[in-house]
Amino acid sequence: MTQRFTHDVGLFGGIETDSLKVAGASILPFLTGKSVFCDPANGSDLLSGRTLAQAMQTMPAAYALMTAGKNDFMFLVGNGQSSGAARLTENFAWNKHATHLIGIGAPTSFAGRARIAPTLATTAFANFVTVSVDGCIFSNIHAFQGFDTGTTAQICWTDTGRRNYYENCHLGGMGDAESAANADSRSLLLGGASGKGENTFVRCTIGLDTIQRSVVNANLEFQNGTPRNRFTECIFPVWGDAGQDQLVILVDGANAVDRYQFFERCLFYNVRHSGADQAAVATFTSAAANGDLIFKDCTRIRITDWGTDATSNAQIFVGGASAGSTNHAGDDVGRGIVAAAS
Repeated sequence: MTQRFTHDVGLFGGIETDSLKVAGASILPFLTGKSVFCDPANGSDLLSGRTLAQAMQTMPAAYALMTAGKNDFMFLVGNGQSSGAARLTENFAWNKHATHLIGIGAPTSFAGRARIAPTLATTAFANFVTVSVDGCIFSNIHAFQGFDTGTTAQICWTDTGRRNYYENCHLGGMGDAESAANADSRSLLLGGASGKGENTFVRCTIGLDTIQRSVVNANLEFQNGTPRNRFTECIFPVWGDAGQDQLVILVDGANAVDRYQFFERCLFYNVRHSGADQAAVATFTSAAANGDLIFKDCTRIRITDWGTDATSNAQIFVGGASAGSTNHAGDDVGRGIVAAAS
């Protein structure tokens, strides 16, 4: 039987919730640690931040109240509009182990309004949010990185930690023309300089299809030996250019991954008006990446192959999806896991 809790009026107004859901978030806190509230539209950094009525306005101020290793929760409260976004003017460093971020708002898959974004006029900065610690939960949030004038090597979300959990998050990088035209731009980078991993992504959207990408860049990059990251029912959108072969996944360098990266029931989608099918879902820049990509029951649309070349396909394994269909691969349900080159 599901246990039920009635929270103090000072926290959620006496709303009774079950032990699995709070306003779109799948993890119920209050069992340990403290709760901190950030309400960009209605809060103030002069308040305590400890109840919804006393919510702070900015994420840095709210995060300063949290203690590493105590399973503290920050609730990012949306107002249903872009005016309720938490605005960043510089890189946000999530650097406290076992601290968690939960978005309070409608749990939509795309562009949810429990949102983190810069003001468009902010001078562009390359690394938007950097997670460098372990054992954190991120649920029901939308991170958007786009500026009036972008810069090179923009990376919306970098995770150099390990065993972090993401559910129903939209991580959208390359939200301006400049970053979409730069080869080093990413929506998500895993591994960073640490080589850590074992992160889990469930029903997340990684990338944007609102800005056309005009060079070879990637939604997702693995590097420095990151191991055992798992993606379940995630969407990877691309708006490619007919003259280029944008990547969804980049595995960069020798020993870029360790063991495997597992994708289950994921969609890799290149929008119809791109002008041409993109070449591949993934590329390996080295024949000695030290690990594999495994795609189980995944679908690619308007993307010609799983790997860009023989080197890549030798390190990609596909199950429950056709390796050869060019337009809507993924219809061969029940196919055993085999090498993409087979």
